[in-house]
Amino acid sequence: MMVSLPRDRSGNLLLWDTSSGGASWRMKGVHAGHVTALAWFDDGGGGGGLAGCFVSGGQDGVLRAWDPRARANVAKVPLHVNEQGRGAVGDIIAGGAATGGLVATAGADGTARSLDPRMGFALVHTVRLTDFPYSMTAAGGLAVVGCGDGSIHFIDISRGRTLYALGANRAAVRCLEASADRLLASGDDGKAVLYTFT
Repeated sequence: MMVSLPRDRSGNLLLWDTSSGGASWRMKGVHAGHVTALAWFDDGGGGGGLAGCFVSGGQDGVLRAWDPRARANVAKVPLHVNEQGRGAVGDIIAGGAATGGLVATAGADGTARSLDPRMGFALVHTVRLTDFPYSMTAAGGLAVVGCGDGSIHFIDISRGRTLYALGANRAAVRCLEASADRLLASGDDGKAVLYTFT
């Protein structure tokens, strides 16, 4: 059974069964404002038995973890919220070998964060970025985050520190895709840059 998760401007989530063509689970008002990020768990990296579960992030800055088997919200973490109680979760990578089983996020508060689902989604690390994050991917235990100033940050997820940053584009880095030996970045300047890891 294939399922997809449409994002919603009213904070609703809909689990859609693509094999039957119908909704299998409707969740209303789970986020205040837009649903801004979604990711399915990849349990390959020891994510605590969460394969088949997913996480959502909202314009409210809150990350929620969902178990469709039990139709339950298993965690709610106010993660990217500023002093005024506003923020947004921009992107999520949920578990798997690429993150060492951790959940990595980037948000409108200008931070990248990692949480450990094996410890009740406890916040493990926070890394300050140079600008608003627009894109994120993971490769080899690193979160690769593209920012509004054209920089790409390479963050060691398990240690919570930036290893280095590149000046990739002259404007926001909107798209990142990584493989074992390459990174493709494209941005608002209309250029794509291909990096090869050695």
